[in-house]
Amino acid sequence: MKLLSALLCIVVLVFSHILIVSAEEIEIGYDGGISNAAGYGLGGAKLGVRFTPPTYPCKVVAAKFYVTRTYEDCSVCNVLILDDDGSSGAPGSTIFGPTEAGPADSTGWMRYNIPTEDQFVVETGDFYINWIYEGCGTLGLSGGATHPERQWADIFGDWAIFHEDLSFMIRAIVEAENVPTWEYTWGHIKRLYE
Repeated sequence: MKLLSALLCIVVLVFSHILIVSAEEIEIGYDGGISNAAGYGLGGAKLGVRFTPPTYPCKVVAAKFYVTRTYEDCSVCNVLILDDDGSSGAPGSTIFGPTEAGPADSTGWMRYNIPTEDQFVVETGDFYINWIYEGCGTLGLSGGATHPERQWADIFGDWAIFHEDLSFMIRAIVEAENVPTWEYTWGHIKRLYE
């Protein structure tokens, strides 16, 4: 520990402060992390979550879905990513998809990597990642929605906020170049180790 402290002090002496600026993956999610139910839908029904990046700009590189049921050789769903340029910030223009997510190996979190050429940068506003019932999987639902205004559904052709006490287990993976960090001065570091 003393060696680490000495090295840190040397780094801080050389630089007046430390600021890490590098691209790293950040997972954004608004669900409770535990699947309490499964979402079923009619063919073509869409369930989506509105995501706000932690910083701008950020690149959207993947989507994650909690799959509660799978079938061999059957895509679990279609993935659709929409802009927030609909009426009053509702899902609007298509950014990516729809495309098959592919089969899941097991139940639990499934990551769908957006092909490199289709990854996109969000400069302002929000975006929606949607699960479309075209496959044969079921989406996990987490009880006790803490962000109900972020849960959207399009069952009969119109997007609307999903007014149930459930969260869709859909997450976004983004790369942010300007990751929020803290700057520490020499005085602050010194006080930590006195």
